[in-house]
Amino acid sequence: MCGNDGNWTITPQSPCPALCPVSDITSSPGRCTTATGDMLEGQNITVTCCSGYEGASTMSICTSDRSWSNLPTCTKAGIEVKEVTRSNIVIP
Repeated sequence: MCGNDGNWTITPQSPCPALCPVSDITSSPGRCTTATGDMLEGQNITVTCCSGYEGASTMSICTSDRSWSNLPTCTKAGIEVKEVTRSNIVIP
């Protein structure tokens, strides 16, 4: 049986599959998914930008290091991101 620490608790086997918490995705502002709980290494889920946020939906994959690959960048809708240069900085 695979223990919470990622090691086998009975007869040694190959390494336990990685688990990625879905809460790692939804803890970032603007990212939403219908998935819940934990996903096994190699499983994928669709991640979208929540209402009020803009960005492309992605298919994110649980990786062997217990993180998510290919997460979308979601920005608050209506906020324009401008390039900052020395010429447009005003110092009072």
